[in-house]
Amino acid sequence: MKNNQVATEVIKIRWLDAYIFVCHNVVTGNYDEEQGIFTDIYGEEYCNMMSGDALTTDAKVVYNIMDMDKLKKLDVNKNKKVNDIISEYYKEVATKAYVIGYTDEYTPYVYAIKLDFLKEEANRIESNGSKNVINPKSTEKLEQLILDTIDGKYTKEQLKEMIEVLETTKDTIDNTIGTMETKISAIDSNMSFKDYLNEQIEKEKNITKPATSTNTITDIALKVANDRKKEEEKKKNPLKDQTIKRKELKYDIEEIYNKVKETLIAQDEPLKKVITEIVRKDMDPRLKRQGIFITGATGTGKTEMMRQLAMQLNKKLIIVDSSQLTIEGYVGKDIEKELYDLYEACNKNIEKTEEAIVFFDEIDKKGTEKHDDPNGRGVLNLLLKFIEGTTYDAAPNNKSTTIVPINTSNMTVIFGGAFTDVYNHSMTSNIGFSTEPQSNKKYHVPELEDFEKYGMMPREFLGRVLHVPLNPLSLNDLKRILLESKESAIKIHEKLFRELGVHIIFTDQFINKVAEKAYLSKTGARGLNDTVNVATSEAYAKVYMDCYKNLNSYKEVLLTDKTVEDSSNYQLVNRRIIRNKNKK
Repeated sequence: MKNNQVATEVIKIRWLDAYIFVCHNVVTGNYDEEQGIFTDIYGEEYCNMMSGDALTTDAKVVYNIMDMDKLKKLDVNKNKKVNDIISEYYKEVATKAYVIGYTDEYTPYVYAIKLDFLKEEANRIESNGSKNVINPKSTEKLEQLILDTIDGKYTKEQLKEMIEVLETTKDTIDNTIGTMETKISAIDSNMSFKDYLNEQIEKEKNITKPATSTNTITDIALKVANDRKKEEEKKKNPLKDQTIKRKELKYDIEEIYNKVKETLIAQDEPLKKVITEIVRKDMDPRLKRQGIFITGATGTGKTEMMRQLAMQLNKKLIIVDSSQLTIEGYVGKDIEKELYDLYEACNKNIEKTEEAIVFFDEIDKKGTEKHDDPNGRGVLNLLLKFIEGTTYDAAPNNKSTTIVPINTSNMTVIFGGAFTDVYNHSMTSNIGFSTEPQSNKKYHVPELEDFEKYGMMPREFLGRVLHVPLNPLSLNDLKRILLESKESAIKIHEKLFRELGVHIIFTDQFINKVAEKAYLSKTGARGLNDTVNVATSEAYAKVYMDCYKNLNSYKEVLLTDKTVEDSSNYQLVNRRIIRNKNKK
C-alpha cells in the first residue's frame, strides 16, 4: 500500500451506455494498488475510475491518483504551501469531465471533455453589462442576489442568462431560480415583483394579507415559478399531461415465448429477441425496413423457430431455399415465383400474403467475392429491395400471363444461415488469445465484420439486418431436446407405437448414445431425428405388421444403446395372459 497519496474525487452520472465522471473534490490518503482501493484520511474508501466497480456499483470513485511528492513538483516556484498546491491542482482538473464506457464487454474507452465553456458563459454575461452578476458558486451572496432580483436590477434577458449559468452548476439553488422565474412573469405582466406576487397570493386564496417576510415571499415565489414552468412545458409538449391512448396490443410476448420454448430448447435468449423484434415491427411497419439475420450451426433450431413463431403469431410462413434463388433470366427460382407460391398458400388472400413471414434459409450460400455473380451478390442486391419494400409482379412461371402485384413493405423478412466458415474462424482466432476464462460469455460470437470478411456477405446487406446468433448445442442440450421438446423424435415415436397399442421404452443408454452421435457429427437436432428414425425402423415394421394381422401379443418394445448401432437389436415384451381364477 502506498502512503501519502492525493486523488481526485469524482461524481458519477449515468449517460446512455456510458458514465460521465465530473470532478467534485481533491482528497488525500493512501492507495492500495493490489485491491484498487483509495482510502482517505477519514477512512472513506473509493474505487478507481477505470475499475469495473466504478461502473457496476454505487461506490465512491476517484481518478488521477499520485504521490504527494509528485504533486509538489507542479509548484514551479517551490514556495507554495501544500494546501495551495492542491487548490491550484483542483482548479485545473475541475475544467474536465470524463466519459467512460466499453466498446465490448472487456475493452474500456475514455473520452475527456473540456468544461471551459462554463467560464466563457459567465464572462459573456458580464461583458453584456451585467456588472452585478454574482458567481453562482458564491453561496454566501445568494441572499443579496435574490434582493437585487426583486428590486429590478436585472433585465429579463440577464435573468434568463443567469438561470442558465445556475442550472449548469452541481447544486442549483431553487430559491434563487424561483425568484428569478417569478420576476420574469412580473415583467411579462408589466407589474412590479411585489404587486405580481400579491396578485398570485389572492388567486391561491391561501393568505389574506400581503406577505412581508422574505422567507414567505421566496416560498411563494418558488410555487409561482413552478406553476409557470408547468405552463411552459404544456406549450412545448401539449400531450405530456394527457392520457396517451394506447394502441391495441395483438400479441402476448411472454405467452408466445413460453409456448415456443416447449419445442425449441436451449435458445431462450435468441428466441425472446426474435419475438420482440417481430412484434415491434408489427407495431410500426417502418421498422420492417430492417431484416432479422439469424445465424448458427446446422440443427440449432433456425427453421423450427420460424415454424413455431408463425404458428403462435398466426402468420403465414414461407421458407425460401436461398441456394436455389437466381436473378431474373437465369436458371433457378426467382422471387416472383416464390411470392406467387406464398399467395396461393394464403388462399389468394393478398392482405394475408403481404403480412407474412418470409424466411430466406441457407443465405450463407449466396456469399461470394464476385460482384456480378447472378447466383450470389446479384440475388443479395435484389433482396435489399425486398427488405426496403417494393412491389413484385408475382407469377407462377416466366411465361404465365397471370400476374399478381405483391408489395413486401409489410412483410417480416428473416434470413438464416449456418455460416460454418465464419464460426470456425471465429473460434480458431479466439483460441490462445487470453489465458483467463471468459466467464461472461459461453462462446465467441462473430461480429458483422466477420460475416463480410469470411462469409463474403456484402456490407450493404449486413447494414440492413439485425444479427441474432443462436447458441451452439452442448451434449447436455441435445439430451434435453430428446427428453423435453414437444416435437422431439422420442415424443413422435412414443405416439406412433402407442397407436399400435405398444409402449416403447428408450433406455438412458439409448438417449446418451443418440445425443453423442449427433454431437460428434455436428448435426444438432436434425441428427437426433435421423438417428432415432433409423434406430426404431425395424421395431416399428415388426410391430405394425403383426398388428395388421390382428396379433396383439406385444406389450413393450425396449431400445438400448446397441439398437443405435444395429436397428435389429431390440427387445419385444409379450403380453401376459391373465386367467380368471373364479372360472371353472
